[in-house]
Amino acid sequence: PPGPRHGAGRAGGGRGAPAGGAVRQPAHALRPRTAPLAPFGLPADLVLLDHVLGQLDHGHAADRDLDAQVYEALGWEVQRTPITRRRISWRVRSPLATAWQALPAPTADQADAVSTVPHGWDWRVGTRDGQPMGWVQERRIRPGAALPAFFETSRLTPARALLAAALFAHRFIARGGAYG
Repeated sequence: PPGPRHGAGRAGGGRGAPAGGAVRQPAHALRPRTAPLAPFGLPADLVLLDHVLGQLDHGHAADRDLDAQVYEALGWEVQRTPITRRRISWRVRSPLATAWQALPAPTADQADAVSTVPHGWDWRVGTRDGQPMGWVQERRIRPGAALPAFFETSRLTPARALLAAALFAHRFIARGGAYG
């Protein structure tokens, strides 16, 4: 499966309470290692991040379960409330917020994928050889580093490409700035 490309790149880019009876269902039972606080303001779950990155290689359509796993990996609380047999209400809440909001769709919507880019990182979406790609790059060079961290990925849609690059950046941050 395609992984991130590491190296130097050009600077640029852009930059309520739960309903009664609703139960949070964790996407992953084990949460062994987390970062103290990532620039996104949330602890990142490395095991779930790796799982989500693997899932992004499969399929190209919107995937609400995967959207939920993305936010759980970034430390958000996700609530799935069945409305009918075939319909589910999805809500998320940041650990830094008190209000719930509708679950964004970063696997389908590029604007929602941009919201997963770590704070202080540049991003860009484009095409290379006709295939969608996305990259993220630190704006500042870390002490002791020769170049800013840079992650570039290709996926079947621009939203998934940018989302994957952003998640690689979160994994990099959670590992204390180490590639791996």
